[in-house]
Amino acid sequence: MTGPASLDIDGLAAEYARGLQRPIHGTDIPYETWVQEVLKPLDLPAHVEQHLVTMAQLHRAGRYDRATEDVENVTGQAPSTVGRYVAEHPELFS
Repeated sequence: MTGPASLDIDGLAAEYARGLQRPIHGTDIPYETWVQEVLKPLDLPAHVEQHLVTMAQLHRAGRYDRATEDVENVTGQAPSTVGRYVAEHPELFS
């Protein structure tokens, strides 16, 4: 299921900025740098690490680049935007 819009890193940063009411800038980290410098140091269980690696590869390949009406069809409510969620839960993003 997806939200109301497909967001790239800049679009996601703009939503966070809207929700937190401060400048946020996205940075596209090269895949190998992300794996070695961000993911590996977390020392996650192998199956979790593999899942995140697979999700990252699919994301980079554009496999999640879509917006659907699934949330509304399943829940009967319009999906929230990232910005709205962040604004409603600022304690999660401090």
